[in-house]
Amino acid sequence: RDYNSDALQQNAGIGQYAPSQGSFGINAGYKGFELQAMFYYALGKHLINNDGYYFQNANVYPVGFNAFKDVQDYWKKPGDVARFPDINNYQMTQFDSSLLENASFMRLKDLTISYTLPDALLAHTKVIKGIKLFVEGRNLFTITKYTGPDPEIDSNLSYGEYPDTKQYSFGVRATL
Repeated sequence: RDYNSDALQQNAGIGQYAPSQGSFGINAGYKGFELQAMFYYALGKHLINNDGYYFQNANVYPVGFNAFKDVQDYWKKPGDVARFPDINNYQMTQFDSSLLENASFMRLKDLTISYTLPDALLAHTKVIKGIKLFVEGRNLFTITKYTGPDPEIDSNLSYGEYPDTKQYSFGVRATL
């Protein structure tokens, strides 16, 4: 059978891939200091937050799953307007289009701040030609309305994917 992307989109009308994605960055320096930053973005991306199904059904999956804070917004008495039905209902969230979320995002993928020691400071060593001190961070922050762990996964369904981790490194580069 041939793959048909129109058939894939027939229920929600939304494709798997963001129609607009890319990156942009900045490189700047002044008197030995240097700043490099790279951002990545995806606009119009949507994900079925399958993780949300588990996080919002504390009665169905009580052991081993954390719950979203919003599960506390459930119906308690006549006249209440709430996101979820009576807590005594077995299943608070169905696997339906309510789990389809806008996963557009912008993420700071890489940030490096460095300082290169002046040549005059190293001239007397006659061995070391340059020293650069740096600190680098990856995945430092993400701006998104997506409620799952990570909007950047390459799928149309989030299901227990580990989110990108924040990473930090410090170092010295010596040129001999």
